[in-house]
Amino acid sequence: MNFVVAGTQNLTQPAPALLFARAGIDTVMIPANGGPQAVSDITAGRVDMYFGNSSELLPHVNDDTIRLLAVGAAIVATPEIPSVSETLPGFEFSSWNGFLVPVGTPEPIIAAIGREITALAKSPEIVERLTKLGIIPGGLTREESEAVL
Repeated sequence: MNFVVAGTQNLTQPAPALLFARAGIDTVMIPANGGPQAVSDITAGRVDMYFGNSSELLPHVNDDTIRLLAVGAAIVATPEIPSVSETLPGFEFSSWNGFLVPVGTPEPIIAAIGREITALAKSPEIVERLTKLGIIPGGLTREESEAVL
């Protein structure tokens, strides 16, 4: 069996490799140039599997060309789709999004950008939209983000 990744050096590469290694499944990785090509490859039947971001795949939940089998972490938008950890206890993989600025950006500008992004991410309209895409809305402080990185 093969699986497509949306390029290398991103979550779509180590997540399925770890999953298949833990499950004892022998696979071949097929690199794509990004998420859109990976989704196109899976919907066209050129590859067997894709472990992609929920925001790329949830629009295809009712598509008759692919079937969503599991999610890397339980999310509100997909209660009907099991998480991988239901089959492989302890397995959880999810992506993280953040905003970065160049080194040397003045602190008042960083603080203002952070406040605006946090306010936007917590607005009801954005929370609803992100949740439907399978993205857990949040907002970390600069210090929390640095700890994650």
